[in-house]
Amino acid sequence: MANGKLNADISTSISELRSLLKKFEIRSQIYSLILKGQGLEFYAYGDYTKDLDASEIDWKASKRANRLLTRKYQQERNMKTLFVIDVSENMVSGSTPKLKCEYTAEVAGALSSLVISSGDKFGFILFSDKVHEFVPPASGQGQFELFVNGIMKASAYKGYPDFKNLFWFILNYVDKSVSSIIIFSDFLGFDSAVKKDFEEVASQFETMLLMVRDPIDKALPDVSTEVYFEDSKTGEKLLVNPKIAKEFYRRYNEKRDLEFNGLCRKLNVDLLELATDKPFVPTLVSFLKQRVGGTR
Repeated sequence: MANGKLNADISTSISELRSLLKKFEIRSQIYSLILKGQGLEFYAYGDYTKDLDASEIDWKASKRANRLLTRKYQQERNMKTLFVIDVSENMVSGSTPKLKCEYTAEVAGALSSLVISSGDKFGFILFSDKVHEFVPPASGQGQFELFVNGIMKASAYKGYPDFKNLFWFILNYVDKSVSSIIIFSDFLGFDSAVKKDFEEVASQFETMLLMVRDPIDKALPDVSTEVYFEDSKTGEKLLVNPKIAKEFYRRYNEKRDLEFNGLCRKLNVDLLELATDKPFVPTLVSFLKQRVGGTR
């Protein structure tokens, strides 16, 4: 961080994501597949050409027609998306060149730019132990700049993540005309006490989770010195020897993530995990290709 702002290159992230998405026939509408599973409606078949991705081929229809066919889509209009950003202290950590909050800012900035450039609306929530800012969906460059300024401000990151309060706020204050909700977090503060609230949100809104994790969130580093871990909610500190605790830490995180992934599958909520030590664009585009091909 420098001058009170995150070290995030949002403009480059936008360019890289758009560059890869140009390979798709539906191009500017592709973001709908990640923002809202039903955002694109099938309207016709078209002949496959070599400039299209093979994943777009509808093999059943091709067999019936005895030639290669692709599915063509048209986009639902007036979509409203809500970006929900975890701005807790948990996100201001990392063992790679990008902190989790900086990495998240690049992903969210790139996706929100696609929404605005396609003429649709998005709003945002910045939350930790409370909702710090809520801006209803709107279109235009001003909305994009307001969002970017909010998530790039270092002073915005404080407190611990309170998902129960977040879900209560969404259920009581977010208009039902919102098409989809995307929550950006490491979800380390998510616990079983909020399952029912999460289920209610998922039943009312098309919901997607973008989990941003640092390698240290899964495994302790190989270091010989003892390190402190601090609970962002209680402030309690624990002195740990990584060599002794490493295996327990790995098993604990693995079990927690398996349970969380299972809950998302049960609720039909898409969960995409991104790692701060890997560029997000290839992972995100691969995910989109799977949805275009109907393999999800």
